[in-house]
Amino acid sequence: ASTGNADQVGFILRGNKNQKVLIRGTENSNFDPTITLIKQIGQELVASNANREDAIGMPKPLPKATDAGLLVELPITAYIATIIDSDSNEDGKAVFSIMTRK
Repeated sequence: ASTGNADQVGFILRGNKNQKVLIRGTENSNFDPTITLIKQIGQELVASNANREDAIGMPKPLPKATDAGLLVELPITAYIATIIDSDSNEDGKAVFSIMTRK
């Protein structure tokens, strides 16, 4: 698991099978987060989300309408998740968390 206020977080999935990964961006001081997930090798877009109504695969609704989330099953490799403000394209003003799920 990784949390922080960074605009970009890299992570590597290890093991011998796909893993479910939960990525959340929670609004902080009028920041409307958009999450983008790409494979580090080849820079291939995996998924993107800008609000709870369009949150992909989330087990329950996100607390605020402007929160962003992804629950995706990913193959073992390296990834980069970025978070920006949907309105201003600025970074680093939201709480960003990444964790694997069983």
